[in-house]
Order: sequence, then C-alpha cells, then structure tokens
Amino acid sequence: MNKDINFLVDLVAKAAGKNEDKYPVLKNLSEEEQQLIVVLGHSQTHLSMVTGKIGKIIHDADHSGQIYADLEKLKAELYSTLFTLCVFAKTLNMKGEDLISGTADLANSMIS
Repeated sequence: MNKDINFLVDLVAKAAGKNEDKYPVLKNLSEEEQQLIVVLGHSQTHLSMVTGKIGKIIHDADHSGQIYADLEKLKAELYSTLFTLCVFAKTLNMKGEDLISGTADLANSMIS
C-alpha cells in the first residue's frame, strides 16, 4: 500500500466521523462547537490515555526483569497516537504536508 499522509488524515477523519449515538454531547452543539470542544477535547483525552498505557507497558517491563517492553503493545499505542493526531490535523484543517513540514521545522530547530 503506497499511500501518503494526506490519505491517512482523510481516512482517519472518515473513520472517526461524528457519531451522535456514540457521543450524545454532539447533539446540541453547533458544528464549530463540535469541532473545537468535543473533537479536540476528546482527542486530547485519548492522547492522555495512550500516555498512561505506554507508561504501564514500560513499568511492567521494569518490574518483570525484561530489558525490553512488549514491543507489539507499544506499536499498537503508537498507531493509536497517530490516529488521534490525524483527527487533530483534520479538525484544524491541516494537510499531511503541514504535519511533515511543521515536524521537520521543529526537528531542524532542535539540531541547529
């Protein structure tokens, strides 16, 4: 599958879509309120949850005597994080190129 990050952002937006049955709080909000309050707020909650899951995976490895944490579980959390970041990008009307150039600019500023 040779797809680019724009494809991924659009696919995630479609998968994450607004679902008033799943998120009843959406029913009484305007489109702008849905985007800024619910989607971004809920996405931030997902990022916080992933951070905790990653911490638990590493913590469990520390206490089990293993050198490495469960890499498959860590990869699954990385996919979840990227999914959520794509939701953020789409909500903020960003394109894949924005993510790439902004991240590259940040990395370059840290190298210089």
